[in-house]
Amino acid sequence: MTITLDPLPAAPNRVPRARLIFDGQPSGQVLDGACLEAEFAVAAGHLLFVTDDVPFEEGLRLHLIAADGRLLDTRSLHQAYASPMLRDVRRIAADRFHFRFLGPALMEIRVRERPCRWCWRGRWLVLRRLREAA
Repeated sequence: MTITLDPLPAAPNRVPRARLIFDGQPSGQVLDGACLEAEFAVAAGHLLFVTDDVPFEEGLRLHLIAADGRLLDTRSLHQAYASPMLRDVRRIAADRFHFRFLGPALMEIRVRERPCRWCWRGRWLVLRRLREAA
């Protein structure tokens, strides 16, 4: 399956948004973010790494999308007045990914096998900072 994003026209003072496209067909889902940086198949569907493409206020959004195109969960990282770059994205296990975004710190995103019933946020996705780079 090929996943792409079709950015919507920018609106002043709004988060960039884009239509989710599966195999060239619109899914009907609109996501926050503008540029699809990486995509990985996981047991629950697809994990997308999406940036906002806003100079000096870049944001990263991690979207978990079900196979039918539904948005299951989202986590985001932002830093005002900075231009962080997403780098070193790699899968380290079937459900865990490492990357760097805000500075040298190594970050990890983990996709739960099933949603947490008691979590008020992060039902599927667990984001954490691991350590500073050496």
